[in-house]
Amino acid sequence: MTGDYLMRQIEDMARLCSEVLFAKHTEPLPVFDEQGNVTENGVLYGRLRMLCSAGRVNEAENLLFDRLDAPGGEAFLPAAVQFYKDIQKWEDAALEKAGFSREEIRDGLAEVKTRLQSVRMERSDNA
Repeated sequence: MTGDYLMRQIEDMARLCSEVLFAKHTEPLPVFDEQGNVTENGVLYGRLRMLCSAGRVNEAENLLFDRLDAPGGEAFLPAAVQFYKDIQKWEDAALEKAGFSREEIRDGLAEVKTRLQSVRMERSDNA
């Protein structure tokens, strides 16, 4: 039951993210731009995946929020959504082994959702 709720939350945020940042682009996080260059989101997402695969999920989340808190950090919201989408799929035992929990996923998702909504509001105010 909790997993279904979290998946709905992730899907809602992915849709919101696509509306706000990708003009309704619904494919997974783009790692390459039109010229074939790796995007900044792609670089960050690659680092997050490497940390997670080494069981360092807390460190990955800290890196993610460091980037989100930096000037221009809203550009990394797509990587944030994808990060939580990925770790949501982990088994509870794997999360526990990595020192992470479903509650931390919920809290992180809530923070990302707040930031996405803030970007949406700023864009509508500037329109």
